[in-house]
Amino acid sequence: MILEPSFIAQAFPESIDPDKVELIAQRNQKDPLIREILLALKAELEAGCPSGWLYTEAMGTAIAVHLLKNYTVISSRLSEPEDGLPQHKLNQVLEYIHIHLDGEVRLADLAALVDMSQYYFCRLFKRSLGVAPYQYMLLQRIERSKQLLKREELAIADIALLCGFKNQSHFTTLFHKFTGVTPKAYKTHI
Repeated sequence: MILEPSFIAQAFPESIDPDKVELIAQRNQKDPLIREILLALKAELEAGCPSGWLYTEAMGTAIAVHLLKNYTVISSRLSEPEDGLPQHKLNQVLEYIHIHLDGEVRLADLAALVDMSQYYFCRLFKRSLGVAPYQYMLLQRIERSKQLLKREELAIADIALLCGFKNQSHFTTLFHKFTGVTPKAYKTHI
């Protein structure tokens, strides 16, 4: 796995200057958290990236912050935010997500929208809503698809694309995971 320096810089909290951070060389170091994140990313890739860029970027941010906390020499420690996003910023982000449900939403774009690092954005978003940004996006796509499934004139494949899923198979898999039924069964029982 390669993390671009620009990506790592975006992940850093505002209180840290990424140009002054240097990784400490590690040889034969086994890190269970990095291993688990990489396995999760591998599974995501093998499944065709059903969770999208938000999930992938969140996992990359988690690795960058883990490296920062554990494999660098920095004078200040990372502080954990106590509150969520201010309401007006949360509203901006939620509106952006809803407008772009049918497309790809990037974590970097959401963080930039409210002028903060990906690190703090992810934590504040989760504190505000209780779920990570990628989870929120998936839940909203499922909710939108439920509404669209009520319209008889729309085919399931079209609904999948209108809700930002890669294809009907991807949509069916995630819909079933979240609702316990397939889109076809849901549509039939409405």
